[in-house]
Amino acid sequence: MISINNNRFSRQTVLNHFGKSGQKKIEKSSVFVIGTGGLGSPVLIYLTLAGVGKIAFADNDIVSISNLQRQILFSEEDLNRKKTDVVFEKLSSLNSTTVFEKYSLYVDKPFALTSFSNFDLILDCTDSFESKFMINDVCVEKNIPYIHAGVVGWRGQIKTIIPHKNACLRCIFDENDSELIKGNNAVEGILGSVASLGASIQVSEALKLLSGNFDNLLTEEMLFFNAFSMNFQKIVVERDDKCPVCYG
Repeated sequence: MISINNNRFSRQTVLNHFGKSGQKKIEKSSVFVIGTGGLGSPVLIYLTLAGVGKIAFADNDIVSISNLQRQILFSEEDLNRKKTDVVFEKLSSLNSTTVFEKYSLYVDKPFALTSFSNFDLILDCTDSFESKFMINDVCVEKNIPYIHAGVVGWRGQIKTIIPHKNACLRCIFDENDSELIKGNNAVEGILGSVASLGASIQVSEALKLLSGNFDNLLTEEMLFFNAFSMNFQKIVVERDDKCPVCYG
């Protein structure tokens, strides 16, 4: 393990509300990132560069040409390869002190129920609300903190969820809302920088949480942004006492 006194992390250890103690905590932490695409690629890069001790990631896809516009871990030489194989190689070259685990599969509920408990934090970098609700349900059931993020078109949203303490995804959204479910990047498009913006906010939340900074997390609010209008808005969200997951 590279010493926290090494220049590698000097720009983090001088940060207010972070310091050497925060660096020690993230070096001992473990994170599972679900999805390695537009959100997952920058999230994984920044977690690795920050010195997170153990990072697992899952994706069942191969690299296609349409990914290259925004999924910054991949290049033309990676086309038709398993995304997780490429990610493992590239992240390993960025930080030799981080332990990486790759899962070349679709994360379904049985897998999540047996795997999520091995990690301090789950990051939802998926692109479907079916997967997002499943991740939410397992994290609440297993009492594991997780960070939700979603991006489409010019817009995105982020929320940090501490189960049984603040609103979960089902407290906020209706799974049967057709307007919510129909939005996808294939139809609406997505700007690469918008995906990276959402990812940067998501990983900033992760590093705050992992370093012990709980006071300024997006736990009581959800952040919505629109990169076209450059409008950023935090909306207060409360637990729903009829939520089937939180109170089921």
